[in-house]
Amino acid sequence: MDLLNLGEDKIPEITVHDMLAAAEGTTEETSHARKKEKWEAKAAELSRPVLASIMLLSGFTFVYPSWQIVQEIINDENYLLILQRPMLILGAADLFFAISVFLGVTEVYQMIRFRFMLGMGYFGFIHWAAWQAGGDQTSLYLLVSVIVLSIGVYICTITLRFFLMVFSAIVAIAGICAFAWFQVIAPLF
Repeated sequence: MDLLNLGEDKIPEITVHDMLAAAEGTTEETSHARKKEKWEAKAAELSRPVLASIMLLSGFTFVYPSWQIVQEIINDENYLLILQRPMLILGAADLFFAISVFLGVTEVYQMIRFRFMLGMGYFGFIHWAAWQAGGDQTSLYLLVSVIVLSIGVYICTITLRFFLMVFSAIVAIAGICAFAWFQVIAPLF
C-alpha cells in the first residue's frame, strides 16, 4: 500500500494499541520476530539437557576404565595415583561440566567448546596415529566418533537455530555413543 500517494485524509490512523501490538510482535508484520524468538528459546531449552547428558556420558567414558585407581585414591587418599591415568582428570572435568550445565550455568559453554576442540585435536591425532601405525580399525572408528562428537557439541553450544541444534545434538549423541562403545563396551567382550 502506497501511503504517500493516498492523500492526507486517507492515511490510516495509528493508535497506541497498534503500536503496542507491533512492539509485542502480535501484528501480521512483526509476527515473524516473535516466532523466531520462540524457536530460539526452544533451541536454548533443548541444548542444556542434551549437552549435560553428553558431558555425563563422556565423563563416565573416561572414568570407568580407571575405576580401580579411583577406588585406590579414595581408600588410600594417595592423590598422586591420578598421574597414572591422566584421563581421569578429563573425566572429572567432564562430570563437572555436566553438573554445571544441569544447574543452568551456561557460562561454561566456552570451556566446553575449548575442551572438545582441544580433545578433537589431541584424540583425533592419537587415534589417527594408531590407525596409521598399526592399521587398527578400532582407532579409525574412534577417530571418526571423536570428530563427529566434537563438531556436534561445538555447534550445540553456538547455535540458536532449532533444527540445526537438533541435528547437531543427534550427531553429537551418536558420536559419544560410538566413542563409549569402542572405548569402554567393546573391549569388555
